[in-house]
Amino acid sequence: ILRREGLAEALKTGLVGDRDLFELLERDRESASLEEVVTRAAAVKVRVVGEDERDTGLRAILNFGHTIGHAIEYASPLSHGEAVAVGMVAAGRVSLHRLGFPGMDRMLDAIDNLNLPTRVQGLERARVEDLLRHDKKRDREGTRMVLIRAFGDPVVEHVAPSDIDLAL
Repeated sequence: ILRREGLAEALKTGLVGDRDLFELLERDRESASLEEVVTRAAAVKVRVVGEDERDTGLRAILNFGHTIGHAIEYASPLSHGEAVAVGMVAAGRVSLHRLGFPGMDRMLDAIDNLNLPTRVQGLERARVEDLLRHDKKRDREGTRMVLIRAFGDPVVEHVAPSDIDLAL
């Protein structure tokens, strides 16, 4: 399970910052070279943190899948990586709806092929919504969420309650 946890985070990193990493995981699945996966994922994080040392903007892209993922993690029996995988699906849905994200099906297949969940059964929606209202990424304008226009092209946007409904 620990390997899958890491693969969920690596897939997220590939989606927001390294299309080749995403394609490696998409192609090789759980048999992908752990050394290459870790090296590539770390390189993205080093680049992003180096460009935003004070966490004033760009670094937020590393939270793709985490806004709803954290709420799901606290409201369900899923582990962090599993919840982030479901959160990526949720963010992907909003990305598709708002930005026309063309890679939704590929992302879903990649998550599924890494033996990560793409949804949660029996989740108490009101609990998730309450957790989202108290999320640290919320500000006066509402909930901020990392969305993607295309692989490697993330954007942080405020989302409407209707977007959260779509995601859930």
